[in-house]
Order: sequence, then C-alpha cells, then structure tokens
Amino acid sequence: MLPLNEGRSALSESKRRIMAACRAAEFDRVLALLGLLGLALAAIVLGVMLVRGNTLIPPEGDLTKSLTFDGALGLYYLTLAFYLPIARFSPAGRGLWLRAIVVIGLYSYGIETIQIFRGIDPRFSDAGSSWDQFFGIVFGLVAVAQIIVFITLAVRFFRLPASLIVLAIRYASGATVLAFAAGAWMSAIQGRGVGEEGNLLPLHALGFHALQAIPLLGWLLGRSSLAGSSSRRLVHLAGAGWIAACLAVAWQTQAGRAVADPSPAAFTAFLLLMPWAGAFLFAVFAWQRAAPHPHRPVREHTA
Repeated sequence: MLPLNEGRSALSESKRRIMAACRAAEFDRVLALLGLLGLALAAIVLGVMLVRGNTLIPPEGDLTKSLTFDGALGLYYLTLAFYLPIARFSPAGRGLWLRAIVVIGLYSYGIETIQIFRGIDPRFSDAGSSWDQFFGIVFGLVAVAQIIVFITLAVRFFRLPASLIVLAIRYASGATVLAFAAGAWMSAIQGRGVGEEGNLLPLHALGFHALQAIPLLGWLLGRSSLAGSSSRRLVHLAGAGWIAACLAVAWQTQAGRAVADPSPAAFTAFLLLMPWAGAFLFAVFAWQRAAPHPHRPVREHTA
C-alpha cells in the first residue's frame, strides 16, 4: 500500500494529466454546443419536474421521456464532437455534414421538449391535432436522417488507416448501429415494451454507450506504455464482446423478458461485457504507470 503522501502525489499527477489531455483534445465546437444544449434542456426539464412534484402533463406528456431524450441526445452529440476531427472530412463535406446534423438536432430537441410540455406525445399522439400527427411523422423521418448522418460519419472510419482510436471507433459504430436498430424497433411497435416484460430501452442505451466506452479504452491504451499489438488485441476483445453483449440483450428482449431476469441470454450478456471491464481497468493502470512526458507522442498503432 502506498504511503499517504505518495498516494496523494499519484492522484494529483493523474488529475494533471487528465486536465492536460482535455485541454489538448481536438473537438468540433458546433457539435459540442449542440450537445451542451441538450444537457441544458434536460436540466430545465429536471427542474420543472422537481418544482411540479410529478412527471405527467395531461393528456399524454411525460417529462421523464423529455429528460432522458434531451440528455441522451446531448451526450451523443458531445461524443461526436470528438469523433468529427478524426474523420478527416473535406472542408466542404464537413460543412455539409454539420449543417445536416444541426438541423436534425434542433428539430429533435424542439419537437420532443415542446410537445411534452404541451402534454402531447411527440411521436404517436392520440390526443393531438392533425398538425401534431404531421409533426410526429416528420419526427420519424428526422430519426431516419439521424441514422443516415451517423452512418455517413462511421463509414469514414472504415476508410482511414486502422489506428488504435479508429479501431475502437469502428467497434463503437457497430454497437451504435444496433442501438439505432432498437430505436427503429421501438418506432415500429410504437413503444418500448416487448412481450410481457421485455424493454428495448436497455439495448438502445447499451449500444449508444459504446460510443464512449470503447474509444475511451483505445484512448487510454494509446497513451500507455503497452505494446501496440497487445493494445490492439485488447480493443478487439472489448469491442467484439460489447457488440456480442448487445446481441445477447436483443435476444433476451425479443423473448419478452426483462434484462435483469435470470436467463442464459442475460448471463451471456454479463459475461460478454467482462472483457471490456477488465481491459478498461488494465488500461487505466497502464496509463497511470506510463511515464508522463508532455512531448511524448501518442502511438497510433496501425494495421
């Protein structure tokens, strides 16, 4: 066990390196602002919930849906803000892609939040007017556009040299496609429930959180002293395990069972996430043990 002073020194050094990495990180400011807007809207919705003391706005509004939607979409855009510079779009292509995602994001935030505050389901309203029905149809088309825009970005990473972070983003993109598939599934059945206890939301969330979990692993490994071949094997193991876990959760859900319901599929999903958990803890340890050097280049382990 480290002496108290040495432990504090190690913690201070870790904080310093994290802050230095954050300052040096390249990100797209437009996407970052779009993401922060979503988090701000989620905070406003949460405040309204606390003031009102309940989450329902008659006849159909549910503030928890707006809270989770705005917050999740905000985190999604914040994550993509760090992806976009790596994708190496041409200036014209990057500008076109950004304009598309800003329009999609602003409409999504607006229709979800405004309609919920009006007491209207923004997607499948039974109480709204014909205009509400129309805006719901447009919302569905915007969701399809969201998928297309993401796939356009993801394809870029399969055309770039397979550096460690690009490799991690490839796996994250695969899991995210499954998350979008779960979203399309929810739209098709007009809800989250499947069978008696199945819920598509855990699959939706698990797929999207791969966007943070797997690239973060690659980022840590890229700044550690671990050999390139070993780092790549860990990313392959964690990424493949995460995607397989999503498929196991999908199998559990389509059977109409809750994710926490004990079953072979649920147990398999848990086991498949263990490689990522183990690799992440190992990566944190390897990153902390790497000798800090402000000018040490990040290793881009290409194939």
